[in-house]
This record gives sequence, C-alpha cells and structure tokens, in this order.
Amino acid sequence: MVNKAETDTGKSLGNSIEEFIRRSHAKYVRSKCTIHTEFLFKTPEDYNTALKEAIRNFWISYGVVVPKRVFPEIHIEFLAVDVYRLKDTWNDRNIDLKQAILAELRKGYVEFARSKGISLSAWFSVVITNVWLIENLLVIEVPCSEFSVQFPHLARILASEEYKILIGQLNRQSRL
Repeated sequence: MVNKAETDTGKSLGNSIEEFIRRSHAKYVRSKCTIHTEFLFKTPEDYNTALKEAIRNFWISYGVVVPKRVFPEIHIEFLAVDVYRLKDTWNDRNIDLKQAILAELRKGYVEFARSKGISLSAWFSVVITNVWLIENLLVIEVPCSEFSVQFPHLARILASEEYKILIGQLNRQSRL
C-alpha cells in the first residue's frame, strides 16, 4: 500500500520534471531567435530618431526616448519618454488613442528599420506591442526578437515575476 506522502512526493517530483522540461524547451526556442534590436538600434539616440516623429504628432512637448528596462529572459525592452500636453486634435473621445499611438510608433519604427536596410513591413503590427501613459510618461514595450511575438506561451513560462508585476502596474495605472 502506498501512503499519501509518497504519492504527494511523486506528484511534486513529476510536476518539477514537467516544469523543467517546459522551461528548457522555452529556453531552446528563445535561443534560436535573433535579437534584431541590437543591430537596428546601436545607440539609445536611435530610438529617439525612430520614434520622435510619432510622438511629435500627439504631444506639444516631449523629452527624449530612452531605454528603461530590458527583460532578456523574454526578449522584451521597455522605452520611456516624458510627454506633455496632448494636442487638441487627439482629445476626441471617439478616437482610440492607444491604437492611434501604437500605429504611429510602429510606422516610425518600420521606417527607421527600412532606412537601415532592414524590412520589417511584414512585422508591422508587432514591432511595438503595447503602450501605457502614466502621468506624463509614455512607456513603450518593444520585442527585441520574434520570441515573445511568435511564442507568447513560451514567453509566459520564462517571464520573471518582476515583469509580471510591472505589466500589472502599467495596466492598472495607464490612462490609455
């Protein structure tokens, strides 16, 4: 007769092995993904060059786009820029401001890549995956490779607790 402690230990060992295999598979797939941002954005100023026109379309005044945080385990980077006073043309409640901002930022990103001889047109909808506006800070989520875009289920396996907490905070505090 098998006692309950042996059964529980067997289940937890099985779960640990299963988790190890899932994480190993996710890491293997991630290792096959090329990080394109390091080729495209050689300096922090390159982000500003790529995205400033899009930002200028929405805000009267703005700062410099700067890299803020990288999550290498899932190939995601966060950029931030101080923005001040939304232009009156965008103060219409019928406009989905978040989608409009995403579209303009994506356009700037793809055009910048094209100027560097890299075609990302097929990836237009995912070169920038999210934006949040918190007070006067625009936060931009940029995938560094195709990993989190093509394999979101694997990215969730590898995402750190810090990343999950940050996303939760951004989602709760954003005005978009």
